[in-house]
Amino acid sequence: MTKKVTVKLTKEQRLATNATSPDKYRTILRGVHISNRSITATDGSIIIKKIIEYRGKQKITLSGKQLGSLKAKGGVEMEINSNEVIAHYDRSTMAVDYIQGNYPFDKATKNLKKPGKPPYKIFLNGNSLKKLLSTLGKNENLIEFSFYDPEQPIILDISTMQGEPIATGAIMPLHVEH
Repeated sequence: MTKKVTVKLTKEQRLATNATSPDKYRTILRGVHISNRSITATDGSIIIKKIIEYRGKQKITLSGKQLGSLKAKGGVEMEINSNEVIAHYDRSTMAVDYIQGNYPFDKATKNLKKPGKPPYKIFLNGNSLKKLLSTLGKNENLIEFSFYDPEQPIILDISTMQGEPIATGAIMPLHVEH
């Protein structure tokens, strides 16, 4: 039997569950993967890896849907042992399912960034980007980012997956590092 482990996740860290796959046939991608200092989620097209307080050797994949559905006002503390995961939040508890299998992106996330310094970094306001993306409808799902000058607005050309243009937008960078 594996010893009991405790993992604490803030509300912001649990937002990683939004990146999991809803596809019932991609079982492992429906989960969030917790390993040493990170929680990782992907749907096969996007991936997010957030830093967490957990420092341990045990790696587990849990139901992203269940973890994301917790109506916790704040953080969640999970007790994990070999046969169950119990999430404690506010004044409630809930069992969270393990997902069996090898998480496919465990090694890949170690190399998300290429070695060396990038030519430039563009910093965006996350709330502004979220607001801009919230204006898109469900058929407006192909976004082309154009960078003409690192200190000018980033242009977004939005179209259907068939390439039919729908909209154009722009977002100003907060600042640029060369």
